[in-house]
Amino acid sequence: MNEANPPSPDGYMWRYQLEFYVEVKKTLKEVLEGIGFFGSAKIMLLGFCTTERMAANICFAPEVSSYSAGDFSGVLARCDALYAQHSAEPGADADQRLHEQSLRELKDESRIEAINEVLADSVTGGARSYFVSRSASVFDYVVHVAVGIDNDALAQVPKVDVATRDGHDVVSSLVDAAVLEFLDRARTALYFPDVGLDPSQLPDSSEIIRRATRNFFYSILLCAHFWYGHQSDALVSAISALTYEGRSAAGKLIIAHDEHPSIEVLLKLSRPVGITQTRAARKLMEASGAEGDPLTDGETIYGFGRVKADYDLSSETIFIISAIEHSIWELSHAGRKLLTVNRGVACLPRTALDMGQLEDFIERLLPGSSMENLLALCEAAAKHQDGAMVIISDDAASEATRLSAQALRTEPTPLFPPLMTQLTAVDGGILLDKEGRCHALGVILDGEACGLEDPARGSRYSNAIRYVNGDRPSAIVIVYSADGSVDILPWLTPRIERRVVTDAFMHYMNVSRVCTPENDGIVAEAWEGLTAIVSYLSEGQCRVLNLAHITYCKERGKEAHLLEPKIPPDPLLNDSAEPL
Repeated sequence: MNEANPPSPDGYMWRYQLEFYVEVKKTLKEVLEGIGFFGSAKIMLLGFCTTERMAANICFAPEVSSYSAGDFSGVLARCDALYAQHSAEPGADADQRLHEQSLRELKDESRIEAINEVLADSVTGGARSYFVSRSASVFDYVVHVAVGIDNDALAQVPKVDVATRDGHDVVSSLVDAAVLEFLDRARTALYFPDVGLDPSQLPDSSEIIRRATRNFFYSILLCAHFWYGHQSDALVSAISALTYEGRSAAGKLIIAHDEHPSIEVLLKLSRPVGITQTRAARKLMEASGAEGDPLTDGETIYGFGRVKADYDLSSETIFIISAIEHSIWELSHAGRKLLTVNRGVACLPRTALDMGQLEDFIERLLPGSSMENLLALCEAAAKHQDGAMVIISDDAASEATRLSAQALRTEPTPLFPPLMTQLTAVDGGILLDKEGRCHALGVILDGEACGLEDPARGSRYSNAIRYVNGDRPSAIVIVYSADGSVDILPWLTPRIERRVVTDAFMHYMNVSRVCTPENDGIVAEAWEGLTAIVSYLSEGQCRVLNLAHITYCKERGKEAHLLEPKIPPDPLLNDSAEPL
């Protein structure tokens, strides 16, 4: 706990509060994007004064927000009522110190419950799900960190529905695990002296993702009624990284209890193989097949078996680990992927080919194409076995000639779907023109480094990124990964009506002209609306909006450069990406 209270700006809990807020906001963004979640997330700091000598009983950051300190004015009274109610319930520790600690934790939980009630009843309560950290004492305040996640985006995240199992809390998704781990690390950072002054005191996003992966995987083991196996995710990654007689990892593991009524045990090992025996585990996975797969409890592999047809999906007690290729594995339930781990880095499963999105991209970048033929061929390519790539070029003939040193040129030939599927076995890409005719096989794309590559995705993806961002004829590249995910490049923002962008722009310009405390919430909501459509704002609009925002914050005595980043123009905005 911090013991001295150095001078801090008026209305702040400590001197480096704003710096801390900016850094944890940045970290939260890195964590969520690192696991492949791009839904809107908002972070806030809530401080409740513990002494009489402070001018502000409640501190709130960011100040220019849809919330204000006044919204939480009833939290402490509600906390006391909840605490009195819960502390009256039976159950006390015999040890006095444990009892006092239990009461402190109960007080904290009561305050969190009261905060959650305010957030749920707010204007945005139905639009976001809120996560509130335990408190940390910072000088004269108890401080909570809260995160609100957009419900529409959260609803798309694969998860388990069970909340508790055998008396233990279950983390329902990788996103939940990441947010909860982030909050725990942010709370811990609040105990450092001069927190916010040194960014190295703050949590590292990669470490948060690693621990969140471990926690989520452990929750899955809890769902299957196993209480152990805290490091099982790292062991599965180690197993998937091993080769067997020169072959990359393949096969499955079924996570299920050996007495599960919906598991048919075909063969039981007299001496189970520990997951820590990675080479032996890898050898057993090689025997996976249509008749059955290895069975595990997260600590050992105890036999071979299969899931019966009568399995009750709602029970959420049987899960599947699938080794996709070298160092890549997936966790799923009833055919629905819950997460993908690539070289130890976990992310949400990427979606399969979106035909509607592909059709939209073709219309915008390659007008006049034979749409029906191209869609059928791209869908057929998705049936690949080990990854594939399709390039649809506006000038396939000249590109086939230019890339001939790193491709197998063909006579321009119309393809049909079964042949397209078969040709994906050729390493490299398939080059098509706008009519669906093949001009080359085994194409290796070129291009200058552009800073958008992702080393974790492999050379196929990175080469495609460089190609579409280079000085090349207009093209669409579809990258099919072995884990079943599909990327359509270049990425174009979904089209919306230009009127929506203009209305949001004018709305902010109008409301930001009224600089009063009562208007802070309206201005904050208007600003949030702009951040949701930032990809459609022109450079000129961004410049005007940023100036208006800075002006408003300065007149209200706020520090806009710390509270909110400027809205940047989207470098990918062009005629095809502009609103309709």
